[in-house]
Amino acid sequence: MKKAEVILGFFIFLGIVLFISNYPFGAVILLLAGLMLSGFYIGYGVFLFNDISLRALLTKGTSLFRDIKVQDIMLSIISSISISILIMGGTF
Repeated sequence: MKKAEVILGFFIFLGIVLFISNYPFGAVILLLAGLMLSGFYIGYGVFLFNDISLRALLTKGTSLFRDIKVQDIMLSIISSISISILIMGGTF
């Protein structure tokens, strides 16, 4: 999942460069990458901040949050929502 963050971050940087340089579709690339990264953090931020892999997420019958404290789960939920809001604010 961290590769997806890097790829979307690259597209945000590319969109900013294209937008500043006044090339066509720079704003579209920036907007789509920002929306995708924001949605990524809303959907998978809890798993990303608690180091839960995608494989463990898709495996049936595993208890994902067994060894994680409730405080860490709540902090990761609040962090993922706030990072998503910050990305949306920066995008627009």
